[in-house]
Amino acid sequence: MRKSMVYWIGTLTALSVLTSACQSQPTPAVQLQEKIVQEEAKVLSKGEETRLLVLDKLQPGMTEEEIRGLFGGDFALVENAMAGNETWRYDIGRSSGYQFDDQGIDRVDLEGIKIRSVEAQLFIDWTDQGVVETAALYLYNEQEKGTFYEYHIDVNGAEEVLRSFE
Repeated sequence: MRKSMVYWIGTLTALSVLTSACQSQPTPAVQLQEKIVQEEAKVLSKGEETRLLVLDKLQPGMTEEEIRGLFGGDFALVENAMAGNETWRYDIGRSSGYQFDDQGIDRVDLEGIKIRSVEAQLFIDWTDQGVVETAALYLYNEQEKGTFYEYHIDVNGAEEVLRSFE
């Protein structure tokens, strides 16, 4: 009786070890797929990170402090040429030595975006009360060469427009 009990305990222990080893070891194919997903997550461009942040977090009514918390304080202060109000322009993912002559107004550097000297530009318009009224994001399209995305954010949400550089 004692020998058969020891035999069954040994067998159950071995089966338990084998079962847990099989369950905790993903197949090489699964390991490779997990590694690819992790690597893809790491290679988001600064512009793409900003797109996700803008569409997820930026909303009309936010204060200057909240915007600085999201995007920092490194922006150009320009004038909205149509409305005449103050606009902040963020040049995102710019190459070293990047400069853009905006002539003091809210011009988009499409050439800079096209040649990738700046990955994206974000414009934020303010109300007289000092809160976000609208925003616009211009971003190079990684999937389709020769195009860029233009996003407009207002109280109705975000609108995406795909445009050609031509």
